[in-house]
Amino acid sequence: MRADEPWPEAGRRILRVHFLGMLANEDATRRGNDIEALHDMRVANRRQRAIFRIVAPYFKREAIRAFRDELRTLAGRLGAVRDLDVLIDAADDYRRPSGVDTPSALEPLLDEWRKRRATARDELLTYLNGDDYRALIQRYMVFLSSTGAGVKEAAPGGPPQPSLVRHILPAKIWRQYGKVRAYETVLEQASIKTLHALRIEGKRLRYLLEFFSELLGPDAAEATEALVALQDHLGELHDSDVAIGLLRDFLMRGAQPPPSPVVADSVGRYLNVKLARLRTLQRTVKRPWRQITRKRFRKLLARMVAEL
Repeated sequence: MRADEPWPEAGRRILRVHFLGMLANEDATRRGNDIEALHDMRVANRRQRAIFRIVAPYFKREAIRAFRDELRTLAGRLGAVRDLDVLIDAADDYRRPSGVDTPSALEPLLDEWRKRRATARDELLTYLNGDDYRALIQRYMVFLSSTGAGVKEAAPGGPPQPSLVRHILPAKIWRQYGKVRAYETVLEQASIKTLHALRIEGKRLRYLLEFFSELLGPDAAEATEALVALQDHLGELHDSDVAIGLLRDFLMRGAQPPPSPVVADSVGRYLNVKLARLRTLQRTVKRPWRQITRKRFRKLLARMVAEL
């Protein structure tokens, strides 16, 4: 990648890298014996959707709409399985002999989640095996290999517009940092929903730095590390909140037949553990947040932009 490269072509280059990463994990995801392959496929999908969001204004809408729609659909299928993998693994860890007195009491809960996962996995495989998905993958490969395909043409006769990486990336980095920094005005009393929104904005800044790290110099790694710490903290908070909702659903109305007193007691204790962890994560969110708002972080961004 070069700083004087056209912005949409830099985007196409990044898309191609993560598209190939997604395909590399497809076979293992189909087999289903390695949950990390599905996770990696989901991450590669997410990063393609992120770069499309960044470069979309420079492409004709009709040239990329089908790709974005299909990646979004695939993300939903992958996410449905992955989210349950995370829930099941966390509950398994909790119920090990060192974690709970009656490990088997959580089995009905895990059985329900495994059934949901099996259904989600069947839906994923049906989608991956569908003709529409396979045909779209072929078209997508052609698009990613064709320089200039789908790019908007500059309006004739007007003043020159930012078009190269070095014209566009600095403003995008600072604008996205501003979106993240804006949460300092609400962080003290932030709701779970607000913290999830912060996680999304932080992830978008992280992706910008990762996508263009080879142009931004060594400071990109330090800045990215701080963003990953914030994202991991907020990600665990989000996972805890999802688990709490599903545990409450199991106890109140989801399980058929209703859980026995022993099972209900064990699930209730697990729910209390998750609630306590959620409160701790809410209370301590300022620890990773301070790394993002300190002067050192802003200097890192400034030096990266100066590289361009």
